[in-house]
Amino acid sequence: MENYSYHVLQTLQKDQDRTLMIVDNDAITRGAFHSRVSQVAHLLREAGLRPGDRVLLAVSPSLDMFTVIVAIFALGGTIILIDPTMGLERFNYCVGKANPVMCVWMKGTKMKWLKYIFPSIKAIPKLLEIDYSSSLLTNYNDLIMPENVINTEHALITFTTGSTGMPKLLLRKHEFLLFQSKCISKMYDKYMKEIIKLDEEECGGLTNLAVFPLHFLKVGGTGGLFSRFTTCDPADVIQTLTKYKMNFLGGSLHFLHRVAKYASENGISHLPVQLALVGGSTIYRGPLRTISSVIKDSNVLIAYGSTEAEPISVISVKEKQLLEADGPDALCVGKPFVEDSVRVIPVQDDSKVFSDPVDIDSLRSDCGEIGELLISGWHVNTNEVEAKRLITDINGRVWLRIEDAGYVDKDGYIWLVGRAKWRVVDTKNGKTYWSAIVEQKILDRTSKITFVAYLNHKGRAYLFIEAPDGLPLKEKEALDSFIKLEGVPVDELVIKPHIAKDRRHASKPNTAVLFAEGNQKLKDALTLVKFVIISNPLVILLLLLIQLFMVFVAFYLFTA
Repeated sequence: MENYSYHVLQTLQKDQDRTLMIVDNDAITRGAFHSRVSQVAHLLREAGLRPGDRVLLAVSPSLDMFTVIVAIFALGGTIILIDPTMGLERFNYCVGKANPVMCVWMKGTKMKWLKYIFPSIKAIPKLLEIDYSSSLLTNYNDLIMPENVINTEHALITFTTGSTGMPKLLLRKHEFLLFQSKCISKMYDKYMKEIIKLDEEECGGLTNLAVFPLHFLKVGGTGGLFSRFTTCDPADVIQTLTKYKMNFLGGSLHFLHRVAKYASENGISHLPVQLALVGGSTIYRGPLRTISSVIKDSNVLIAYGSTEAEPISVISVKEKQLLEADGPDALCVGKPFVEDSVRVIPVQDDSKVFSDPVDIDSLRSDCGEIGELLISGWHVNTNEVEAKRLITDINGRVWLRIEDAGYVDKDGYIWLVGRAKWRVVDTKNGKTYWSAIVEQKILDRTSKITFVAYLNHKGRAYLFIEAPDGLPLKEKEALDSFIKLEGVPVDELVIKPHIAKDRRHASKPNTAVLFAEGNQKLKDALTLVKFVIISNPLVILLLLLIQLFMVFVAFYLFTA
């Protein structure tokens, strides 16, 4: 099976003085990146890394992260990426599921302390710290070349954010990463090249989503990444766009909206790019209008996808009345990216397993009828997917349940109404209320509300409202009136200055936090204390001495 790094190393041999990547204003050329990759690959090989080994990468999003990724790929290893901020219990759960044989981090970073915090890391057989200043590393001068790449099947193990429960393991083969890159190239040729007026390898894009820099490593072009996108200064983003003459800005709704809002408030009429690409969550009209207002000619694309398929569809904001305040309640995400790859069927039980082949066409919903969405095609990754999310039709074609609900109109456009399992059914009138529709209607009514999450949890309807400056009495009355007039079932209304969101996009509710049973932080702290006590001989000795001292004190008091 062809290795992703083969194509990366081919790119690195061309025009070696050209800027390859910028991460948080830290830039590197193709030639310098190639040297770093080769040095790290030699070091990993000396440390015992073998083809097929799984390596936990304890490296924050940075140039170092991409360097180590390419080096491990080239050696035939499988990379494991886990967000350490997801909490102690979840992190240990993910490490246990991925089962790494090596953990790698960079010298001088805080990541080295993870082995003292997470019991699962300390249990990994090999722990390796990479130090660029070490003479051992600088002695490796032989470049890793494309012909030396080791071909293995599996490339990458990641986990979902766990925003809907425990994180799910996602196993990506090199084949899928190559197909994903192919999808981005096709999307560029179909929707972006006409606007940017450059071939893909000549353009540059800045984003908060790592999939784009990884893609640019393969095809050329300049990839930019802002890792701490929730806290980065939008002025730095705009400065980077200008300095490196970036052609497009892409990422999650939260990231693009922050940059666009800053530009609008500071008299910047247009960002220095030809196009913006937004995705990763439900895209609401208000933030989308702000983004479109600072992009020349409103050249903004929405890419709709899932963890297993990117993209599913693409649409320009100029289509289907996406920006009108009185537009349709459902949210249009465009036509299927791959022809004949989407089906809509009646919403099925979330836990139902389709063990026998199904006649999908006999289940197919009518045009305009809301149901759950299924996708199928070469761009869909079904590896390590739960059985309940897969349906095989009578022709042997495998369909993935992406857990979203919506419909397809007469023109072939997909319209989203929300997550299928978050729907709220009013038992009195039998009417179904969908999250995206309710949320959009509330957001359209006031600017005081910046985020809404409406969902069903264990049979109860929850409405979470984010109002950073509080919700004035008039606005609260208007919200109550909307709920009453629309008949929206609400068992619990929560209004807070901040609603927990997923860390990857900061644009979706983190239900694992919103509905955490008990105090998860306290549980994590107690687990950590227990681990430190058990794993540290000095602490054990100190506790024994304290216990011995207390025995002597008790004996003295008893015999006095």
